[in-house]
Amino acid sequence: MFPVAASAAGPTTLTQVASATSTAQTITALAGIRAGDLLVLCDFANSTTTTIPTAVVPTDFNIVTNSTLVEQGTSGARCISSIKIANGTEAGASLIGMIAIGGGVVRKALYVFRGNVQITQITALDAASEFIDGDPAA
Repeated sequence: MFPVAASAAGPTTLTQVASATSTAQTITALAGIRAGDLLVLCDFANSTTTTIPTAVVPTDFNIVTNSTLVEQGTSGARCISSIKIANGTEAGASLIGMIAIGGGVVRKALYVFRGNVQITQITALDAASEFIDGDPAA
């Protein structure tokens, strides 16, 4: 799934304005997040057994993808991508996500995108979707 941003004024262009990473259960939202920014969180956790980590998504984030894997009967993993339109109170907040099991690893990345106008809604599209901007040639 890939988020497509829109506003009352029409489609927006998006610019990545910040990012952060974490190897813990939490990730700190960046200073400078504004109301109307698009937050995209990628959260990965695995285990040293075939147990798949429990899905945990920060408050007010919406899941776009939730993929699991058990590798050759030796380890389990989950990767969640989630999105949120910021309300302006997120800066410095501790966002709680997944934890690893039995010595596994956790990796989180938070990306902040800003539109040329304030983002007011998001529609998640399947990654295999295709769309055309403008009138294609016949």
